[in-house]
Order: sequence, then C-alpha cells, then structure tokens
Amino acid sequence: MSRLRHGLLAFALLLCLSLGSGCPLPQVGLDPDAVPPTAEHWIRFAHISDIHITDEESPARALRFDGLIASSWRPQEAYAVAIFDATLQAINRRHSDGAAVGRPVDFVLMTGDLTDLGQYNEFQWFLQTVDGEWVQPDSGIPDGAFRPIDPTLNPKLPYRASGLNPDIPWYAVIGNHDLLATGNFPIRRTAADPLLWDAPLLKPVAIAFGLWRLTPRRKHSSLQTTNHRPLSSEVKTLPTRLL
Repeated sequence: MSRLRHGLLAFALLLCLSLGSGCPLPQVGLDPDAVPPTAEHWIRFAHISDIHITDEESPARALRFDGLIASSWRPQEAYAVAIFDATLQAINRRHSDGAAVGRPVDFVLMTGDLTDLGQYNEFQWFLQTVDGEWVQPDSGIPDGAFRPIDPTLNPKLPYRASGLNPDIPWYAVIGNHDLLATGNFPIRRTAADPLLWDAPLLKPVAIAFGLWRLTPRRKHSSLQTTNHRPLSSEVKTLPTRLL
C-alpha cells in the first residue's frame, strides 16, 4: 500500500510540475545600451559552457553507429573550432563597445567540456583559438585541401583565429569530457611519457560493439576521407593544464 501511495504522490508532483506555470522569467536586457547610464558597474562577464572542440576524425568517435543511432551523425562538429572563434569575436565586440562607456567584459568563465574526447590535439586547437594563433582542425594527414567543398566553408583548412582579446582574463574548469576519454572512460596515466597514456576500457567496448565493422550511412565532405586516419600520437589523451 505504501508503494501505491508513494507512486500516486510522485504522479501528482509530476502533474503539478507539468501543468504549473513555473517561475516568471525576469525581463533582463542583453543590450549594453539598455543599462541606465547612471547605473553603477559592478561586474560584467561572459559565460561559455560545453564548447566540445571535437576531432571528429578520431577513431574514438561514434559516427560509425550512424546506422543504429541517428544522433551519431553530427556533421556540424567539424565546425566546432570556427564556432568557438566566432563566439570569442562576439565577446570581443561586447568588450570594446562596453569599455567605451565604462562597462567592459571583466572576465570570461568557461565551465567544463572544453573538448569532446579529451585528446591532446583538441586541447591544442582550443588554446590556439583562444590565443588567436594559426589553427588547423585536421588530424592525421592534412587532407583538407583535397575535400570537395567550397574553401570558404571548409573547416579543415588552416586559418588565423581571432582569439579572445588579451585584455580579457579567462578561467576554465574541467568537465567529464576533459578528464575522461570520450567523457566516459578513465585514463591510465602510469606511463612516464604522457603520449603513451590510454583508456584501457575503451578498446574492449569498441570490440564488443564491433565498431570497426560498422560503416556510416551518410557521407559528408567535411568528414574524414577513407584513406586518411588520425596519427596514433593524436588519439592519446593528455591532462589539461588550463587551471
């Protein structure tokens, strides 16, 4: 009887949450001009979360499950670096516009999952983008120039990132995708050379699923070409030194 009572109470609670109007949304203007000119500036910061810089050519990717799980097909992830750089450009504009009226961006806070697989090259692309350096989000043999795609839309070609304005401090915290291989598997860090660190559970899981036997249903010019696979040194995982 107690289980029935608890079940009814849980159902009633879910019904109330589903039908209730919830908390009213605060009317907060995002335009810096919406702030009264007489207001005192306390702090202004930008918050970015779950950037997921992705080496979508990595053999650790789940793309081969496309025939079984539709969400495995995510061609937009090839543009993760470019999207992140565009986000930093928007923050820079806010900073410049706000600084002119005494309301600059005081800092940027990035709350976890900077990368998707926790790979060294993903962290490298992240830092190169933040620092405004040249970045080429292409693992293995650089084959971006041979892909049948408009060069202005090709995410695999090297380019100079805009980066974050160096006057803006930034802080990052570690997410599960930064600490664990693919966000799920513990990393073995016993080898003296960090490039030899691996995720012991990842291989048997891939074997159990027969991952190497699966072929994606769909093709896209931004994805890896058949004959070019990531170099072995690029799929090893390294710890982040971002904190």
